[in-house]
Amino acid sequence: MIAEYLATEYTLNSLLPTWFEVFAVLRKIAPDDAFITAYDREHMAIYARLVSPHDAEADWIDTAILILGLDVMADEAAAFACFQSHTERALWVATEGYRQALAEAGLSSPS
Repeated sequence: MIAEYLATEYTLNSLLPTWFEVFAVLRKIAPDDAFITAYDREHMAIYARLVSPHDAEADWIDTAILILGLDVMADEAAAFACFQSHTERALWVATEGYRQALAEAGLSSPS
């Protein structure tokens, strides 16, 4: 079964809509507010997926394509700006913004 899967040719573009459609549309640039926004709440799953590749120093192009669903070849500069802003926002949410999200949910953050 795995051999059949590996032998089948899939283009990345044919796979992305199936996975990516479950998420809201990405802005070209993530918000940079000092508080959790509705956009942040809608994109928490994406933010969570961005933190690990950042920590592992993964290639930005792979991350932009696989996690954000960006067409890097169409406009590399715009894709990088989108990737960078969303990664920065993901790191902010993971280090600071989560406290606000927990407070809104009536939970306390760990000390």
